[in-house]
Amino acid sequence: MLSESLLVDGEVAAVVVGIGLNVNWPADLPADLVGVATSLNAHVANGADIDRVGLLAAVLIELDSLVDLLDSPQGRSRLLDEYRRRCVTIGARVRVEMADMTTEGTATAIDDDGHLVVTDDDGIALVVAVGDVIHLRPVV
Repeated sequence: MLSESLLVDGEVAAVVVGIGLNVNWPADLPADLVGVATSLNAHVANGADIDRVGLLAAVLIELDSLVDLLDSPQGRSRLLDEYRRRCVTIGARVRVEMADMTTEGTATAIDDDGHLVVTDDDGIALVVAVGDVIHLRPVV
């Protein structure tokens, strides 16, 4: 997920959020993607292609039902709790790449502002507001 905000006089005037979904991929993935990546059509019974327009409509309908929650502190808290509950990054070993540094550690929490908290191997917690977060494969 990528997001970008527009600040006007120190206030957020607009936010653009984008997500990427692997929708219709071939059944035979390249070896370097097996076990790492998937697509939606790989998870339907017959592997048939997914209707992208229908998928977009369904995603927008779901998002529309959540937008009003942003208008109240209770609603934002509810969304944040749900995000924490569903976040698969928590507990994962990650590398965080930022403009001025790169670090590795374990994603340990989502703070009250929605930022990822990563704890490095020395026990130092870093709050990540902006950066690329890469899930690292377990060392076997």
